[in-house]
Amino acid sequence: MKRIKMNQVSIAVIPIVASGLFMFSCQQDEEMTKLENKIAEYEEVIIEEVKYLSDIHDVFTVVEEQPIPEGGMGKYYEYIASNLQYPVSAKAQGIEGRVFVQFIVDENGELTDVQAVKGIGAGCDQEAVRVVKESKAWIAGRQKGVDVKVRMILPISFKLNPKPESSALLIE
Repeated sequence: MKRIKMNQVSIAVIPIVASGLFMFSCQQDEEMTKLENKIAEYEEVIIEEVKYLSDIHDVFTVVEEQPIPEGGMGKYYEYIASNLQYPVSAKAQGIEGRVFVQFIVDENGELTDVQAVKGIGAGCDQEAVRVVKESKAWIAGRQKGVDVKVRMILPISFKLNPKPESSALLIE
């Protein structure tokens, strides 16, 4: 009789142990699934970073930190004003307006691919491009902490000085 009871106990314990093992393995499966999901998330982040770094040679138009000239834009416009020479033909024709100069500030701050994208002619476009090309390097733009190439557009105004009005003596 003792043997039967022992077998009955063994038979009763087996399902309990099996269910315990099953529950333990389920918990391990849940933990493993969570771990696998975390790994997948990190892999996605790494893949995105690799894609970003592989595209680093692309030219950006909007970045977290825009490129700026040494001393800021105010100083840069002072440089433009003091170095810009109004073309004689534009003066003679009375041409005024804005020339939009596009350029790329590369990872080293150098200005490349300088060109007038909208101009007013009569030599003003070429003069605006010349002055920008001859300017000093800028502080490079940054994206995610990395220096990148950034396309910029700079308006340069050509305005003739108004002629002083002649004072005429009015006699009534």
